[in-house]
Amino acid sequence: MRIFLSFPSELESQADSIAQSLRNCDHDVFFSHDGLPPGDSFDARVEKAIESSDFMVFLISPGSVTRGRYTLSELAFARNKWPNPSIACCR
Repeated sequence: MRIFLSFPSELESQADSIAQSLRNCDHDVFFSHDGLPPGDSFDARVEKAIESSDFMVFLISPGSVTRGRYTLSELAFARNKWPNPSIACCR
C-alpha cells in the first residue's frame, strides 16, 4: 500500500518513527525528507506523491493547521483526490 505521510516540522521525530513502522509492515511510505530528491519541483513532487497514494496520514497539531504552513497545501492536494475523506483521530 502507498501511504503519504504529512506532518509539521515539529513532529518530525514522531513522523519518522511512524514511517519506519509502516515500512516494517511492507508499506511504501512517502516521507518528504527522503522522498524529495534535490532539483525536483517540490509542489509537483508532493502533488504527484499524493495522487499516487492509496491513502494519507496527516499528523495534526496546532502547527500543522496554522495559516501559511505547507501541511495545508498538502491537505489541499489531498482534497483534490479525496473530496470526501474518511477521518480517524487518535492520541
